[in-house]
Parts: sequence; structure tokens; C-alpha cells
Amino acid sequence: MIKVSRNDLVNEKILSLRAPSSGAKPSQNLADGIAVRLRSPSSNHPERSRRTSVARRSLAMTSMRIFLNLALLLVLTTGAGSVIWAAENEEIIIAVVDDEVITRKDLKAYIAGMSGQLRVENTDPFEMDEIMRQYQDKGINQLIEDKLILASAKELDIGIKAQAIDKKIDEIRGRYPSNDVFNAMLEHEGMSITDIRNKLSDQMKAKYMVDNEVRSKIFVNPQEVTDYYNQHKDQFMNKAYVNLDSIFISFEKGADEAKKRAAEAHKQLTEGKSFGEVFKEFSDLPSVGTIEEGQLMPKIETRVFDMKEGEISEPIEVDNGVYIFKFNRKSERQVESLKDAKEDIYNKIFDEKFRKRFEDWIAKLRKKTYVEIRQ
Repeated sequence: MIKVSRNDLVNEKILSLRAPSSGAKPSQNLADGIAVRLRSPSSNHPERSRRTSVARRSLAMTSMRIFLNLALLLVLTTGAGSVIWAAENEEIIIAVVDDEVITRKDLKAYIAGMSGQLRVENTDPFEMDEIMRQYQDKGINQLIEDKLILASAKELDIGIKAQAIDKKIDEIRGRYPSNDVFNAMLEHEGMSITDIRNKLSDQMKAKYMVDNEVRSKIFVNPQEVTDYYNQHKDQFMNKAYVNLDSIFISFEKGADEAKKRAAEAHKQLTEGKSFGEVFKEFSDLPSVGTIEEGQLMPKIETRVFDMKEGEISEPIEVDNGVYIFKFNRKSERQVESLKDAKEDIYNKIFDEKFRKRFEDWIAKLRKKTYVEIRQ
């Protein structure tokens, strides 16, 4: 499997960043905002679905971090002359970008403000956790990147149409049950609609710059996908999985009582009563369904992976109860086809090219700008 940042099994919310074509020219007025698209793996295979989910999330988080980075520049627009060197730690200058200085207080406000905006936007908790972890680890460098990107947008005198910002604000409002709740959240975070509009404007300018300077210049050749697949087939070995019906009887009312009930349930099954009927009468938990190799306790996995279609297991005791399984079907380990793997591979290659080109672009911007980090 392709290994990326984390192996979380999640229903994902993907930030779809629409890139202009490679021939697009900078526009003085941008109508496009940031489009959010809900996507979930189409495959019924659990291993492929997990890998697709993680690969897509990695690509989405790369883009999301870049385009949310601009959120707090409003609070950092003071000139160099307005910051006075002081003995207090928070007023110590930690970086200089051209004629602007950044203090520890600025950085603290930047990170806290980003957290506030994400909460106002009702961001998915998983995405918020990922973004804030990056800000805590690399806050000063990301803040400098933000300034560089926004400065490049200002050089082109890029403007954002009010309608595009209105549309995004309406989208954010739509995540709340009412306008009153939305306004209360703004007040709680110490923000106004004007603050949000300015932040969104900066984000859209940054998105436009990165789309034109980075994303639109990336191309993944189909041959690259094929070559990667042929060279890394071991990454596309799907685990074996079994589909099971199960009855679970809890020890909550005592182990002896649970064992007696399990024995009775097993007796009824061997006498021909349907598994569904016995399940309704005895089971304390839903049926386990489809399970991948490696997900079960060893003594259970050894037993169920050796069962035959339609076979019913004996009662199997675990720490908190007793299981009875009915074996439905099994899929053996096999290499995923190129057809099924190509979207994951494309995303991985694109993500790698995107990161590299973005880093190169930021390096060029740094060369044009005086940057000093004093931490």
C-alpha cells in the first residue's frame, strides 16, 4: 500500500482547488472562490478504500495548508517602525521580512487566530488537528511563506470580486444552524464579518498565485503512473479479507450466564435455526461484517480465515464476551490492478511534484526578498 501521513479510517471532506489551465493569465478580478467537494472511495474493497482515503487526504491537506496560511495576515500589517524592542519575551523580534518585523507576540496571534478562523468555518476536527499541528511545528516559516505569497499577489495588483467573497461567506454560514449561531461564533472568536472578508480575500489571492505559479505547471504523464506501478507492485498487494456474520454475547451480566447463552445460541444454529433469527435473540453487538487480515485477535483470525462458506464456528471466548461466527466469503491476497490503482498513484505523483515545485517557487521568492530568522 502507498504509505502517507496517517492510517486513519475516515469519511473525508476534500478541499478541491480548481487550477486554471497552463495558459491562464493573471486577472485583475477573480470570480472563483475555493470549491469544497465531498468525495469518498468508490471501491468496495476495504484495503483499496483505506489507501484511497489516506492518499487523497494527504494531497488535500497539502493544498489546504497552503491556502489557509493567509488567514491571519490582517493582524500582522504593522510596519517596522510600530514595533518597539522590549524586554518582554513576547516583544522580542524573531524574524524580519523586508521592512516588516515579526515578534513572538505576532506569531502567537497568528496561530491563535488561525485556530479561531477554522472554528468559525466549522472545519472538520480531523482537518483542523492536522492544520494546527503544522502551524505549531513550523509556524514562523509558514508565516514568512504567507507574506511572500501575498506580496507576489500585490505586485500583480490582483483583486477579488466581492461576489466571490460573498459566496464563500454564504457557504461558511450554511454550516451553522442559523445566522444567530454563526454571529455568536464570530463574536466568541473576536472576529467581524469585515475580518472574515479580508482574510478570505487574501486566501483567494494566494490560491490564484499558487494555481498559476505551481499547480497549473504540473503534469503527470500516464507513463509515469504505469512505471510507478510496475516498480512498486509490492505497495499494491491487497490484504485478504473475510465477510462474517457474528453473534456477540457480553460478560456484562456474568461470564457463566454469557457462556450458557452462547451454548444455547450455538445449539439452535446447529439444529437449523437461521443465523439471523438467533442473532436477533442473542447478540449484544452488530455483526462484524467485512474484516481485513490483521484486524482480528490472533486466535479469532486463525479460526475464521480457515472456515468454509456457510460454516458456523463454535463459541469463541474473548476478554469481554463470547463470539459465534458464520463464514460468508473470503478474498485472497492479490495485487491490485493498474486500472484500480492508477488514481492513487496519480495523486501520489502529483502531490510529490506539487510539493517540490511549491518549495522551489518559495525559494525564488525568498531570493528576491530580505528574510532573516532570529529564533
